[in-house]
Amino acid sequence: MSDCATSPYQAVAAVLQAARLGFEGKMPLQPAEDLDGLENVREKRHIPSGLDKSLNALDADVKLRKAVGEAYCDALLFLKRDEFGRLQGKSVDEVRDFYLPFI
Repeated sequence: MSDCATSPYQAVAAVLQAARLGFEGKMPLQPAEDLDGLENVREKRHIPSGLDKSLNALDADVKLRKAVGEAYCDALLFLKRDEFGRLQGKSVDEVRDFYLPFI
């Protein structure tokens, strides 16, 4: 899952690599989420609920980091953690104004 905090190229590369790893590793699919997936989640495994948790999950996912590229992931984690720190405690309007030039 991605939003305007990442580029579509980054998102597609990560999803394709994750799909390849799942296919090659014969990982079973979990049941489809039948709630909204944001505020209401039935399944136990789901995407992280915020940028900081997403960055920690990427940092811990050795296989995905190797598939996407260690140097790329290191740079992305560095930049996004800095971004998260700068935006922490900001209002919704301030966060929106930060991202508007990029979309």
